[in-house]
Amino acid sequence: MIKKTDFYSILLFIVSTVTFAQVENNELLKIDMFPKAEIGFKQVYIQVPVAENEENYKIELHIGKEAMVDCNQHAIIGEFKEQNLEGWGYTYYRVDSNGAMTSTAMACLDGKLEHKFITLTPQLLRYNSKLPVVVYVPEDFTVKYKVFKASNMLLDAKAIELKQDVPQLGSIEYQIINNYFVKSTVKKGQKRKIENQKEFDTLFGAAAIIGKDGKPTAIDFKKQNVIAIIGNTTNYNTSYEITGVAMGAMGTVVVSYKTNKGIKMTYSIRPFTAIIIDKNLTGKIIFNEIK
Repeated sequence: MIKKTDFYSILLFIVSTVTFAQVENNELLKIDMFPKAEIGFKQVYIQVPVAENEENYKIELHIGKEAMVDCNQHAIIGEFKEQNLEGWGYTYYRVDSNGAMTSTAMACLDGKLEHKFITLTPQLLRYNSKLPVVVYVPEDFTVKYKVFKASNMLLDAKAIELKQDVPQLGSIEYQIINNYFVKSTVKKGQKRKIENQKEFDTLFGAAAIIGKDGKPTAIDFKKQNVIAIIGNTTNYNTSYEITGVAMGAMGTVVVSYKTNKGIKMTYSIRPFTAIIIDKNLTGKIIFNEIK
């Protein structure tokens, strides 16, 4: 049985819905004024519903294709072009790409490949229920989208300054873990290194969600350690962002991070972040909070 507090932790992973863009169908929407797709391309469109104060909404396009990839962060190389529909004053979009990918260069210790949806850089567009968003993409590409609504609250921006008293000698490769939650039995916030599965299981539970990226990150404690930052329970929208991991003096490992505190909510959360590093990095962990 899932406890109430654990349920709310799991619920936080399901924060937005990604919807497939519709494939061309002129019976559903009159888009005859837009050009037909060229050979090797297809035409897709998005028609959003009428909303109050539409200027407060944005559409975020995610355009790409499925691929088998390792633990690195991948992106498709391509060009997203905005084009004008002559004689109408409307805008449509075109993606030119041969599907080639770029990626980070982290060492994937487990060597496993996963099936993921790899995309170009996401594009943020105006929300307008009166006009469709029409996009032309290569035939083997898929268009998905998210809808965002802006908050009415203005927040203060903060300057980021790296502590000067923490010497850093070189960056260390790391991987953020996903799809876990802090167990309700963990009463206090803490920052620590975790060196075995038993210790990890006292702190975290798996929070798998539906979808290809919904599995918890695999951790091999024979080759890897986990470094975790766990906060106290709060009703403010709080998160921790890792800004870098580096080798410090005397073999120490410097984990730099910042705390992002947002608006007050009607429910409580347990903010945390955790990363995987190589087990051979045995030095003391120094947590360097950037204000």
